[in-house]
Amino acid sequence: MLLSTLAALALAQAPGTCTIRSATGVAFGSYDPIGANAVTPRDATGQIRYSCRGTAPPVIGLSAGRSGTYSPRAMRAGTSTLPYNLYRDAARAQVWGDGSAGTSTVVGSTGRNRRLVVYGRIPPGLVAPAGAYADTIVATFNF
Repeated sequence: MLLSTLAALALAQAPGTCTIRSATGVAFGSYDPIGANAVTPRDATGQIRYSCRGTAPPVIGLSAGRSGTYSPRAMRAGTSTLPYNLYRDAARAQVWGDGSAGTSTVVGSTGRNRRLVVYGRIPPGLVAPAGAYADTIVATFNF
């Protein structure tokens, strides 16, 4: 999965500014619906590295991706889809979104060289045609 980011643009009156230093996509690797992933979900992580100046910590949301929904997100390979989701916690209990539809955001911190982990999961037992599945997610920093 590809993870792209956008830094929030700040006006002169805004309480802070952030710069995305890098983003590492959540790369699930091979998904085997009849092997190990028949009963075990496929988990992976990615990360967002950023720096923020200002007094207010940023609230960071993730978009729904090309599927337009958080329940679940879907990667695509041509016309085929593979459901997955992104989470703000290692237990993969809180879907990381924009705060709508039961999703949660993350309150970041100010300072240099900050890092957030993005936890991803493909549920077990899904049958999908072979292919290179991908999605694009936008991270938004709000103050």
